[in-house]
Amino acid sequence: AGAENAIGTGVLGGMVTSTFLVTLFAPLFYVVIYRALGKRRKSVTMKHVDENTPGGQSHE
Repeated sequence: AGAENAIGTGVLGGMVTSTFLVTLFAPLFYVVIYRALGKRRKSVTMKHVDENTPGGQSHE
C-alpha cells in the first residue's frame, strides 16, 4: 500500500506540474515561433504584392 501511495503522489504531482508548465510555456513558444516565421513571411509576401491587383470580383 505504501508503494501505491508513493506512485499516486508522483503521478498527481507530475500532472499538476505539467499543467502549470504547459499553461506558461505554450503561449511563450507560440509567440517565439510566430515572430520567427512572421518575419520571413512578411519579407517574402511583400515582394510579391502588386498594388494594382483588383480585389474581389463578382460571379455574374
